[in-house]
Amino acid sequence: PLYYGEDAPQVVTLADPESVEEVASFAPDLIYVREGMEDAKAAMEAVAPVFVGFSGFESTPAESYYENVRDLGALTGRGEQAEAAIA
Repeated sequence: PLYYGEDAPQVVTLADPESVEEVASFAPDLIYVREGMEDAKAAMEAVAPVFVGFSGFESTPAESYYENVRDLGALTGRGEQAEAAIA
């Protein structure tokens, strides 16, 4: 997608984001799933640690986006980069 900018060629879009086999084929260190994918989360945990992104039903979309970016930054040791990205 265009919103990935110059990194677009490096971003993988899965044909079936709930396919454990397809996800496992990338040997991920961390798997991101969104709220509502709890069934997929349980299966994905056999492949790698799973982070469930907050979808923001109780806050604004921007606030939930910032929360997810901060959480992913903390999980990947890139907290400063995460803060800079949303500043």
